[in-house]
Amino acid sequence: MQPFAELLRDYLNHAGLSQSRFAELADTDQGFISQILAETRRPPLNRIGDWATILDLDPETTQQFIDAAHLAHSTQHVRDMVADLRRRLDENA
Repeated sequence: MQPFAELLRDYLNHAGLSQSRFAELADTDQGFISQILAETRRPPLNRIGDWATILDLDPETTQQFIDAAHLAHSTQHVRDMVADLRRRLDENA
């Protein structure tokens, strides 16, 4: 799974939205979005569903977006373990 910041950046590009336009639609500050993209702030879990709607994500992609947001709130150790498990699964696929 891509880090949340990478997913958000990809989805913004796909939707043709700038950080500032997305921030306006999400009723938040562009600086906050910039910090999330720089991975210096964590995404607000209570707003991820709204963000997925703004980005017009389908249900499966929305779930991946939500999962990535929750993972961003995990410790580095947990994120490393998940990445390792995903690598192992990919190797065995």
